[in-house]
Amino acid sequence: MKPEHGFVSIRIVGKGSKERYLKVTPKLIEQLHTVFHGAAYLFETKDGKIYSRQYVSDSIRLAGRAVLGRKISAHTLRHTFATIQIRKNRKVKALSTYLGHSSTSITQDMYVHEELDLEDLDLGI
Repeated sequence: MKPEHGFVSIRIVGKGSKERYLKVTPKLIEQLHTVFHGAAYLFETKDGKIYSRQYVSDSIRLAGRAVLGRKISAHTLRHTFATIQIRKNRKVKALSTYLGHSSTSITQDMYVHEELDLEDLDLGI
């Protein structure tokens, strides 16, 4: 993996067998390799097998309960990430592509949480 613009691309296969590329820092990859010693996959068992989706989901759920005292899921983490990115930079189309959505309307419906205050309206009053 060769860094490009300070990031490394890792290929993931998500829901519906959609292939995506995530950008992560080389430092994160190094940290992951201290725990996971995968040869073929970034996250693999000691026997070189890929972790099952159910195993990962259960691990996230158990960690959420232990650390946060509440139920979370992989989707909770995705939702939190997307919501933060929308609030931070407002680049809905770019985020939609990054998340692998087929339409920006999906991204907006799921992750844009806005309310209009009277102060936001320019009513000339």
